[in-house]
Amino acid sequence: MVQPSKELLNRAFRRANAQRHNKKIKNEASQERNRTARTMETFQKELGAPLGLYVSSFPKVEALTSFDAALLDLTVGKGTYEQTLDRVAAVKKTVSRMAKELATRGARAQTKKEAELVREQGLADLEKYLKNAAGAVDSLLDIAKLLRRLPVVDPRLPTVALVGAPNVGKSSLVQALSSGQPEIQNYPFTTRTIKMGHFYVCGQRHQVTDTPGLLARAEADRNVMERLTLATLDFLPTAVLFVADLTEECGVSAEQQWAVRVALKARFPRKRWVDVFSKADLLEGMRRRGQEERGSAAAKSNQSEVDLDPSLVKLPSDWPRYLPHAIWASSFTDAGCAQLKGALLEALAHPESGEEMEMVKSSEGMKKLDIV
Repeated sequence: MVQPSKELLNRAFRRANAQRHNKKIKNEASQERNRTARTMETFQKELGAPLGLYVSSFPKVEALTSFDAALLDLTVGKGTYEQTLDRVAAVKKTVSRMAKELATRGARAQTKKEAELVREQGLADLEKYLKNAAGAVDSLLDIAKLLRRLPVVDPRLPTVALVGAPNVGKSSLVQALSSGQPEIQNYPFTTRTIKMGHFYVCGQRHQVTDTPGLLARAEADRNVMERLTLATLDFLPTAVLFVADLTEECGVSAEQQWAVRVALKARFPRKRWVDVFSKADLLEGMRRRGQEERGSAAAKSNQSEVDLDPSLVKLPSDWPRYLPHAIWASSFTDAGCAQLKGALLEALAHPESGEEMEMVKSSEGMKKLDIV
């Protein structure tokens, strides 16, 4: 675990200053030379060893999967992770060099006073250098805290991503479907990062990701949270569970939600796709009308989407007409959850052709962060 720089430095200086004269050495000048050398060696060990462990414990960027690398860039800042590790490594290198030089000077001192001066001035020089340089350690600590909140994806498990506009009920469905228990709040962009949950069908474990909401806007206008969602779909071979809130209580109109769906379908045409209408307990009338329309020739087909002009989908009531096989689900009553699990299982049973699970690139990946 990365320690705050203040704690790390205090311990190093305390243990270095705790070095006393070796009484077995009779000559006072030799005693002081020995004490100075041991003081510097102790300081180097107490500070250099943990700094080296920090640097080696964090995974190299080139060993990460594309998904993990994207999470790093979006969460920490592009290049910040590598730069911070380089800064910590540079601090370790500089401290080691300074301590070794001081130990050598102390060992070569001609008098007791000279050896004592080397030690005292050397510790002062180290403190002066580390006063500013040690900030790299605190930056690494901040990064470690951020990384611990990022999801660890198991490449061996089938995965489904819940996507949709903000506040449409994705987190509530994760709660209903899985062992994950995300906190539910009623404000835009409830989900502030990628969250992982799990659900079981016939004893088989599956992963479900709860992603930040997307708005219908240009790529250049997207915020970091929206880019996290797109990174999930870009770099993980997931099935997509698209969640729509036809009550429009989410604050995003049905027309705008449809625009999000159209954009995602165009960007990810090979993704396995399941549509779900959330908050079904508030949409009984609309659901019944949708069921009645299933008797139409178009709805009787095996297609998940009816061949209508998608530009005509503007009202909530247009969605069931265009997507007659969408699942009506309610996390409040659990209605549709069993059907939803079955649909997800079917979607996950057929991986996307030509898209392999790149997550196996590094079996350890971000899991190495558990030890820092």
